[in-house]
Amino acid sequence: MKTREIAKTIENNAQRVIDNIDLQSVQYCSFLISEFRETDITGNLQFQLVFRRFQGMNKVGFSDEFIREYFKLLEKYKYKSEPDIETVFTELDRLKNFRGKNSLMFSFVTKFMCTLDDSIPIYNNEVCRVFSITQPNNPDTSALYSLLDYLEVIRDAYNELVDGDLIPKTMKLFDAKFCEFDLPLIKRLDFIFWSCGNLDIFNKQPERNQYQNN
Repeated sequence: MKTREIAKTIENNAQRVIDNIDLQSVQYCSFLISEFRETDITGNLQFQLVFRRFQGMNKVGFSDEFIREYFKLLEKYKYKSEPDIETVFTELDRLKNFRGKNSLMFSFVTKFMCTLDDSIPIYNNEVCRVFSITQPNNPDTSALYSLLDYLEVIRDAYNELVDGDLIPKTMKLFDAKFCEFDLPLIKRLDFIFWSCGNLDIFNKQPERNQYQNN
């Protein structure tokens, strides 16, 4: 589906999409951005707790060692001007889950990267659903380049939406609902696309006026 078609569907379901985004998730996101910038997260247990909950880390069989090293690397890369996603992938992929096996999912690489850089979009099941991307559970290094291509597709779509101001109603509703939070633009789009994928509006679209103000 082309970006303008995606935008039209989002706008037709704008109220429903925004209503599906809960306040606590936006609060968590805002908290993580602030704490990451201002503290050493290797010793910030509150940050780690919220990050694990917000990013779905607790649902995966990561070992305590993986989690500890994940945050160490995140803090380390905070001070690098241009962290390379391939290098990050390689470092994270060396860590094992509680069964002693590689368990890294590409979404946790992008969650790592978009914590470092607000301009990088998230890559998760819900966003992939919008773009009809099939996400492998445990990509190896050989699959990384295809996954990077998928991430570029998402970035290009976000840029087109922003440059063309293609979802003004949806953005306005988001900003009105969460006016107390000054989230970066890409983070707001992440929430919108997560909501679209969670609702699966591209496969099960309601009548155009069902969720719209006339």
